[in-house]
Amino acid sequence: MLTLDVVGAGLTELGPNCLLIFVDDTGHEARSDVKNPVYGLGACVVPVRTYVENVVHPWRQLKSDVLGDPQAAMHAHAVDRGNSHLLEALDEFFRTGAFIRVGIVTSASSKWQSEDLVVPQIARRMLEDAIRLSQKAVVNDIAVILESNPRTNQALVPAIRGYPIRGEFQGTPFRTIVKVYLGPKTLGADGLEVADFIANAAGGWARDIAAGRLGNKRKDHAAVFESLPSLARCEYVKAVFAVKNGGAPPEV
Repeated sequence: MLTLDVVGAGLTELGPNCLLIFVDDTGHEARSDVKNPVYGLGACVVPVRTYVENVVHPWRQLKSDVLGDPQAAMHAHAVDRGNSHLLEALDEFFRTGAFIRVGIVTSASSKWQSEDLVVPQIARRMLEDAIRLSQKAVVNDIAVILESNPRTNQALVPAIRGYPIRGEFQGTPFRTIVKVYLGPKTLGADGLEVADFIANAAGGWARDIAAGRLGNKRKDHAAVFESLPSLARCEYVKAVFAVKNGGAPPEV
Protein backbone atom coordinates (compact mmCIF):
# COMPACT_ATOMS: atom_id res chain seq x y z
CA MET A 1 0.00 0.00 0.00
CA LEU A 2 1.01 3.62 -0.57
CA THR A 3 -0.54 6.48 1.39
CA LEU A 4 -0.65 9.95 -0.18
CA ASP A 5 -1.72 13.22 1.44
CA VAL A 6 -3.78 14.51 -1.46
CA VAL A 7 -4.86 18.12 -1.93
CA GLY A 8 -8.61 18.34 -1.32
CA ALA A 9 -8.94 14.67 -0.32
CA GLY A 10 -6.61 14.12 2.64
CA LEU A 11 -4.89 10.78 3.20
CA THR A 12 -5.52 8.41 0.29
CA GLU A 13 -4.41 4.78 0.11
CA LEU A 14 -3.39 3.15 -3.16
CA GLY A 15 -3.22 -0.63 -3.40
CA PRO A 16 -0.17 -2.68 -4.45
CA ASN A 17 -1.59 -3.35 -7.93
CA CYS A 18 -2.09 0.32 -8.75
CA LEU A 19 0.14 1.72 -11.50
CA LEU A 20 1.71 5.02 -10.43
CA ILE A 21 2.41 7.60 -13.14
CA PHE A 22 4.33 10.53 -11.66
CA VAL A 23 4.27 13.43 -14.15
CA ASP A 24 6.15 16.72 -14.50
CA ASP A 25 6.20 19.19 -17.36
CA THR A 26 8.93 21.01 -19.24
CA GLY A 27 8.69 24.35 -20.99
CA HIS A 28 5.35 26.08 -21.58
CA GLU A 29 2.43 25.04 -23.75
CA ALA A 30 2.59 28.35 -25.64
CA ARG A 31 6.16 27.47 -26.78
CA SER A 32 6.89 31.18 -27.24
CA ASP A 33 10.14 31.46 -25.26
CA VAL A 34 12.90 31.76 -27.88
CA LYS A 35 15.39 30.16 -25.49
CA ASN A 36 13.09 27.28 -24.59
CA PRO A 37 10.42 26.95 -27.34
CA VAL A 38 9.18 23.55 -26.17
CA TYR A 39 6.44 21.93 -24.17
CA GLY A 40 6.26 18.39 -22.95
CA LEU A 41 5.75 15.91 -20.16
CA GLY A 42 8.01 13.43 -18.44
CA ALA A 43 6.69 10.46 -16.48
CA CYS A 44 8.13 8.01 -13.97
CA VAL A 45 5.95 4.90 -14.12
CA VAL A 46 5.98 2.07 -11.57
CA PRO A 47 3.50 -0.18 -9.73
CA VAL A 48 2.90 0.63 -6.06
CA ARG A 49 4.32 -2.75 -4.99
CA THR A 50 7.78 -1.98 -6.43
CA TYR A 51 7.82 1.79 -6.01
CA VAL A 52 9.75 1.91 -2.74
CA GLU A 53 12.29 -0.72 -3.81
CA ASN A 54 12.90 0.52 -7.36
CA VAL A 55 12.49 4.30 -7.00
CA VAL A 56 12.41 5.56 -3.41
CA HIS A 57 15.35 3.63 -1.95
CA PRO A 58 17.83 4.15 -4.84
CA TRP A 59 16.83 7.79 -5.28
CA ARG A 60 17.32 8.57 -1.60
CA GLN A 61 20.59 6.63 -1.57
CA LEU A 62 21.78 8.79 -4.48
CA LYS A 63 20.91 11.97 -2.59
CA SER A 64 22.53 10.67 0.58
CA ASP A 65 25.73 9.85 -1.31
CA VAL A 66 26.06 13.11 -3.26
CA LEU A 67 24.16 15.64 -1.13
CA GLY A 68 24.63 14.15 2.33
CA ASP A 69 20.88 14.13 2.98
CA PRO A 70 18.42 11.55 1.59
CA GLN A 71 15.52 13.95 2.22
CA ALA A 72 17.08 16.92 0.39
CA ALA A 73 15.03 18.32 -2.48
CA MET A 74 16.71 17.94 -5.86
CA HIS A 75 15.51 19.45 -9.13
CA ALA A 76 16.99 19.11 -12.60
CA HIS A 77 17.23 22.84 -13.34
CA ALA A 78 19.31 23.40 -10.19
CA VAL A 79 21.83 20.58 -10.70
CA ASP A 80 25.46 21.68 -10.52
CA ARG A 81 26.77 20.61 -13.94
CA GLY A 82 30.29 20.92 -12.59
CA ASN A 83 29.69 18.24 -9.97
CA SER A 84 30.97 15.16 -11.79
CA HIS A 85 30.14 12.88 -8.85
CA LEU A 86 26.49 13.94 -8.96
CA LEU A 87 26.29 13.62 -12.75
CA GLU A 88 27.80 10.13 -12.64
CA ALA A 89 25.38 9.11 -9.89
CA LEU A 90 22.40 10.37 -11.90
CA ASP A 91 23.66 8.55 -14.98
CA GLU A 92 23.96 5.30 -13.02
CA PHE A 93 20.51 5.73 -11.43
CA PHE A 94 18.76 6.03 -14.79
CA ARG A 95 20.86 3.41 -16.57
CA THR A 96 20.01 0.79 -13.94
CA GLY A 97 16.60 1.93 -12.66
CA ALA A 98 13.86 -0.71 -12.89
CA PHE A 99 11.04 1.70 -13.70
CA ILE A 100 9.42 2.98 -16.88
CA ARG A 101 10.24 6.43 -18.16
CA VAL A 102 8.23 8.33 -20.80
CA GLY A 103 8.81 11.68 -22.49
CA ILE A 104 6.48 13.42 -24.97
CA VAL A 105 7.57 16.80 -26.32
CA THR A 106 6.72 19.33 -29.03
CA SER A 107 8.17 22.69 -30.05
CA ALA A 108 7.36 26.01 -31.68
CA SER A 109 8.26 24.55 -35.08
CA SER A 110 5.68 21.75 -34.75
CA LYS A 111 2.44 22.14 -36.66
CA TRP A 112 -0.84 21.86 -34.75
CA GLN A 113 -4.33 22.14 -36.22
CA SER A 114 -5.31 24.00 -33.06
CA GLU A 115 -3.35 25.22 -30.09
CA ASP A 116 -6.16 23.88 -27.93
CA LEU A 117 -4.97 20.38 -28.83
CA VAL A 118 -1.43 20.76 -27.49
CA VAL A 119 -1.93 19.94 -23.80
CA PRO A 120 -4.61 17.24 -24.14
CA GLN A 121 -2.83 15.43 -26.97
CA ILE A 122 0.58 15.53 -25.29
CA ALA A 123 -1.03 14.33 -22.05
CA ARG A 124 -2.92 11.46 -23.65
CA ARG A 125 0.07 10.30 -25.68
CA MET A 126 2.11 10.28 -22.49
CA LEU A 127 -0.60 8.25 -20.77
CA GLU A 128 -0.95 5.77 -23.62
CA ASP A 129 2.82 5.23 -23.88
CA ALA A 130 3.07 4.72 -20.12
CA ILE A 131 0.31 2.13 -20.18
CA ARG A 132 1.65 0.40 -23.31
CA LEU A 133 5.09 0.00 -21.73
CA SER A 134 3.43 -1.37 -18.56
CA GLN A 135 1.52 -4.18 -20.25
CA LYS A 136 3.58 -6.87 -18.50
CA ALA A 137 2.91 -5.39 -15.08
CA VAL A 138 0.10 -6.87 -12.99
CA VAL A 139 -2.09 -3.82 -12.33
CA ASN A 140 -5.78 -3.09 -12.03
CA ASP A 141 -5.82 0.62 -11.29
CA ILE A 142 -4.09 3.75 -12.67
CA ALA A 143 -3.08 6.80 -10.62
CA VAL A 144 -1.52 9.90 -12.16
CA ILE A 145 0.31 12.06 -9.61
CA LEU A 146 0.94 15.71 -10.46
CA GLU A 147 2.35 18.74 -8.75
CA SER A 148 -0.56 21.08 -8.15
CA ASN A 149 -0.32 24.50 -9.79
CA PRO A 150 -2.83 26.71 -11.66
CA ARG A 151 -1.60 25.74 -15.14
CA THR A 152 -1.69 22.02 -14.36
CA ASN A 153 -5.07 22.20 -12.68
CA GLN A 154 -6.67 24.13 -15.56
CA ALA A 155 -5.25 22.35 -18.62
CA LEU A 156 -3.57 19.04 -17.80
CA VAL A 157 -5.93 17.52 -15.25
CA PRO A 158 -9.08 17.66 -17.44
CA ALA A 159 -7.17 16.00 -20.29
CA ILE A 160 -6.46 12.81 -18.36
CA ARG A 161 -8.80 12.55 -15.38
CA GLY A 162 -11.40 9.88 -16.07
CA TYR A 163 -9.61 8.57 -19.17
CA PRO A 164 -10.92 5.01 -19.76
CA ILE A 165 -8.61 2.01 -19.46
CA ARG A 166 -9.30 -1.65 -20.09
CA GLY A 167 -7.15 -4.67 -19.40
CA GLU A 168 -6.88 -8.03 -17.69
CA PHE A 169 -6.01 -8.74 -14.05
CA GLN A 170 -5.20 -12.31 -13.02
CA GLY A 171 -7.17 -13.67 -15.97
CA THR A 172 -10.23 -11.45 -15.46
CA PRO A 173 -10.99 -8.53 -17.83
CA PHE A 174 -11.51 -5.17 -16.18
CA ARG A 175 -12.25 -1.56 -17.03
CA THR A 176 -11.24 1.44 -14.99
CA ILE A 177 -10.63 5.15 -15.36
CA VAL A 178 -7.49 7.15 -14.67
CA LYS A 179 -7.48 8.85 -11.28
CA VAL A 180 -5.52 12.07 -10.78
CA TYR A 181 -3.97 13.11 -7.47
CA LEU A 182 -2.63 16.62 -6.91
CA GLY A 183 -0.19 18.01 -4.42
CA PRO A 184 3.16 19.74 -3.93
CA LYS A 185 6.34 17.79 -4.73
CA THR A 186 6.20 16.47 -1.17
CA LEU A 187 3.03 14.53 -2.10
CA GLY A 188 5.11 11.84 -3.75
CA ALA A 189 8.48 13.55 -3.51
CA ASP A 190 10.70 10.82 -4.91
CA GLY A 191 8.57 9.92 -7.92
CA LEU A 192 7.90 13.55 -8.80
CA GLU A 193 11.59 14.45 -8.51
CA VAL A 194 12.49 11.59 -10.84
CA ALA A 195 9.77 12.71 -13.27
CA ASP A 196 11.30 16.20 -13.19
CA PHE A 197 14.63 14.81 -14.43
CA ILE A 198 12.87 12.74 -17.11
CA ALA A 199 10.97 15.81 -18.34
CA ASN A 200 14.16 17.87 -18.33
CA ALA A 201 16.01 15.30 -20.48
CA ALA A 202 13.12 15.18 -22.95
CA GLY A 203 12.90 18.98 -23.07
CA GLY A 204 16.62 19.41 -23.78
CA TRP A 205 16.38 16.86 -26.58
CA ALA A 206 13.40 18.74 -28.06
CA ARG A 207 15.30 22.04 -27.94
CA ASP A 208 18.11 20.46 -29.92
CA ILE A 209 15.66 19.17 -32.53
CA ALA A 210 13.95 22.57 -32.80
CA ALA A 211 17.36 24.25 -33.26
CA GLY A 212 18.43 21.78 -35.94
CA ARG A 213 21.07 20.14 -33.76
CA LEU A 214 19.94 16.65 -34.72
CA GLY A 215 23.41 15.16 -34.37
CA ASN A 216 23.90 16.46 -30.85
CA LYS A 217 24.35 13.54 -28.43
CA ARG A 218 22.86 14.43 -25.07
CA LYS A 219 24.18 12.40 -22.13
CA ASP A 220 21.04 12.93 -20.04
CA HIS A 221 18.74 11.76 -22.85
CA ALA A 222 20.97 8.74 -23.48
CA ALA A 223 20.92 7.74 -19.81
CA VAL A 224 17.21 8.29 -19.25
CA PHE A 225 15.76 6.93 -22.49
CA GLU A 226 18.35 5.01 -24.52
CA SER A 227 19.99 2.85 -21.86
CA LEU A 228 16.90 0.70 -21.17
CA PRO A 229 14.86 0.76 -24.40
CA SER A 230 12.33 -1.82 -23.19
CA LEU A 231 11.38 0.52 -20.34
CA ALA A 232 11.51 3.85 -22.16
CA ARG A 233 9.97 5.96 -24.88
CA CYS A 234 10.65 9.56 -25.83
CA GLU A 235 8.59 11.05 -28.66
CA TYR A 236 8.84 14.36 -30.49
CA VAL A 237 5.48 15.45 -31.90
CA LYS A 238 6.03 17.20 -35.24
CA ALA A 239 2.44 17.72 -36.36
CA VAL A 240 -1.15 17.08 -35.35
CA PHE A 241 -3.69 18.07 -37.98
CA ALA A 242 -6.65 15.93 -36.97
CA VAL A 243 -7.73 14.00 -33.92
CA LYS A 244 -10.13 11.10 -34.17
CA ASN A 245 -13.00 11.05 -31.71
CA GLY A 246 -13.57 7.96 -29.60
CA GLY A 247 -11.54 4.88 -30.34
CA ALA A 248 -10.65 1.98 -28.11
CA PRO A 249 -9.10 2.85 -24.74
CA PRO A 250 -5.55 1.66 -24.14
CA GLU A 251 -5.04 -1.75 -22.57
CA VAL A 252 -2.85 -2.76 -19.63
